[in-house]
Amino acid sequence: MIEARLKAGLSQNELARQSGVSQSMITRMEHNEDHPDFRKITGQMAKRLAPALGTTIFKLTGSLDAVAHGMPSKEKERFARMIEAALSEG
Repeated sequence: MIEARLKAGLSQNELARQSGVSQSMITRMEHNEDHPDFRKITGQMAKRLAPALGTTIFKLTGSLDAVAHGMPSKEKERFARMIEAALSEG
């Protein structure tokens, strides 16, 4: 996430203002990316962070679960195949 924030030219405070996610939470997320709870935190906040960073939820989290949270498993599988096909074309 740090790389995406720097690429967008944003400080943590600017990202916090644009996304509505607190600066302290952004700091925690940036310094705990390997922590198991990071995916949960990201899944809950990615919809606010991704647009502010000029990226997608999937690219930000690298997680289908964050993008497809709450989808029935068959739909999630179909969605995963669509993403894989799109990524292999690009």
